[in-house]
Amino acid sequence: MKSIATLLNQQGYTMRGNSWRAQKINEIFSDTTYIGQYIFNHYSSRDKQPKPKEEHIITPVDSIIDRETFDRVAAKRNQHAPEKRPPRSVSSPIFLSDLLKCPCGAGMTLMTGKGGQYRYYKCERQKHHSRHACTMPNIPMGKLDQEVRERLSERVFTPRRVHNMLISLKKQINAQDQGTKSRLTELNSALKKVESGLNRLYAGIEEGVLTLDETLSTRIQSLKAKQDEINLQITALKRQQRLPIKTISTRHIEAFCYALKRQFNNPESNFGKGYLRVLVDEIRVKNNKAEIRGSYGALAQVMSNLKPETPSLTVPTFMQEWRALEDSNL
Repeated sequence: MKSIATLLNQQGYTMRGNSWRAQKINEIFSDTTYIGQYIFNHYSSRDKQPKPKEEHIITPVDSIIDRETFDRVAAKRNQHAPEKRPPRSVSSPIFLSDLLKCPCGAGMTLMTGKGGQYRYYKCERQKHHSRHACTMPNIPMGKLDQEVRERLSERVFTPRRVHNMLISLKKQINAQDQGTKSRLTELNSALKKVESGLNRLYAGIEEGVLTLDETLSTRIQSLKAKQDEINLQITALKRQQRLPIKTISTRHIEAFCYALKRQFNNPESNFGKGYLRVLVDEIRVKNNKAEIRGSYGALAQVMSNLKPETPSLTVPTFMQEWRALEDSNL
């Protein structure tokens, strides 16, 4: 779904003037309107909870997708759900899969030479278009992987530096606390306004005052998209407020750094690779240097999973929605 959204954005398509997101693609894939069944009375206007299927009102509309295709896509989405299986990048043999970026903005992927004897990271633009599409030279995979492992374990995720990261994060949250509360008030007010508009439209349809034509359907979808966007922003702000920094002790930090170092220094560890993807957002190479970007908030969230009595690493959680708005602690 992320790849589909990326492709649509690259080709210049928009969703009512906005960029496509994986969440919107997911919403479209699960919308039965496309197979000719517009569902009304899906949620309770009082508490926004889904209503039982027997209370749904299905309005027939023209379909553009056949039921077989719709069901096949639903089954595939369910099979690949993040809570059931990890992202492909974690099971990939490439350590920096989906993280490494070329200066031109494209990703960098595996390229082999001499029957697999040599392994390189190569700009995807060069690989899929032409070698003239980007001037970035190939990077020896083993050398860069080792450099990243050593820098993260020896310089970044050390007890002293992690401690300073958490202090910095705490100060930032305290400084933003009042602004966060004000922003949440604004967002909740905007959400109530959108929900009120949706309820008026639903009531008008239910009472026969309004006819569910294409214009009205478009208006409803627009309000629902706005509702989803506001809810996403509210969720991100609330998660930032709930970061459990106070519960993280010096013992937690030392044990976390020791265990993480062991995993990063093991080239065969999918466990270390999983944590790399949770803690690091992007590695961008330029002029023989690699800049690693990550989130203090994601670090605090991971460390909060450590048990006070026996602090040790557990299987990393794949937090797709964490810092979804790219809003802090880059």
